[in-house]
Amino acid sequence: MDLRVDRSETAAVSPQRLLEAVVESISLRTNGQVRDLAVTISGGVAKVTGKTSRYYYKQLVTSAVQDGRFGLDVENEISVGIR
Repeated sequence: MDLRVDRSETAAVSPQRLLEAVVESISLRTNGQVRDLAVTISGGVAKVTGKTSRYYYKQLVTSAVQDGRFGLDVENEISVGIR
């Protein structure tokens, strides 16, 4: 299911749909390599927490939100090096 939200629609969609779209984008981009993934969205900022074994996946999280056309800033608090 494609839950992408265009930047121009971000303010008009329900917060739940936006959250689901962001989580799906992160999960797909990182191929599920982020454990305990949690996302909150407030004031145009997506705060992302979780754990991953490689810095590469942390970078993919930021890219998933920025490239996902959500119009959100990213606060990436993914812990790296935890298996």
